[in-house]
Amino acid sequence: MKKLIFCFSLIFFIFACSSKNNDPYRFFVNNINLSSTIESRIKPVPENVISWLNDMDVTDNYSYTLTRDEELLFISYIQLLPETFQPIIAEKVIAIYFIHNFTGGGMTMPTFDKKGNMYMVWFYNTEILRRTVSNWINFRENSFFDDDCNTSIRVDCTDDYAALIHTLVHEASHVYDYYNHITPFTEPEFQNESSSLSTDFSSMVWETYSQPKQKYDFILRNKLYGY
Repeated sequence: MKKLIFCFSLIFFIFACSSKNNDPYRFFVNNINLSSTIESRIKPVPENVISWLNDMDVTDNYSYTLTRDEELLFISYIQLLPETFQPIIAEKVIAIYFIHNFTGGGMTMPTFDKKGNMYMVWFYNTEILRRTVSNWINFRENSFFDDDCNTSIRVDCTDDYAALIHTLVHEASHVYDYYNHITPFTEPEFQNESSSLSTDFSSMVWETYSQPKQKYDFILRNKLYGY
């Protein structure tokens, strides 16, 4: 089967794990300046972060690479996000890392300062800057099928936008959700005594964090693409 290529749809809370090796400040960026521009938060990936990512994805070929034109493209796409997203991104996303050969389209990671304030770090695959929306979605969706399989998926979108818009909206929604509680809590590890067990948004479909209401459930729901 082809390598599975998909967005990391969850905010991956490494600090919630029990391992003593987990460092909640691993991705912390010193000298945070929340009045700085989003552009200034696009940074080369620190070596310790590259090393951690390589270990996590069992690879050794991650690297930082970004042209000035690609950086400007990202900045212009930030402006396309809903206005309600803009303040929370400016306040909470403190670093943006682009990674060549990254497995997936994007990932949102939390980090804490020494006072316990939580911020977010974005990771993006450089491929989403270089492919169209249609090309990227077709690449992702069809990566789930064997090369000799007769099954394929075709998606036709406008070629006016880079695949970046697809992943950026996804990751920005995670940030907005965490701080505005559209869903009760983004990860079970972050549930506490004050956490609501449901919201108006989630109660329409979900019984629990991972179990939908019976009428929205289906037999192969827990099997990716039916496998």
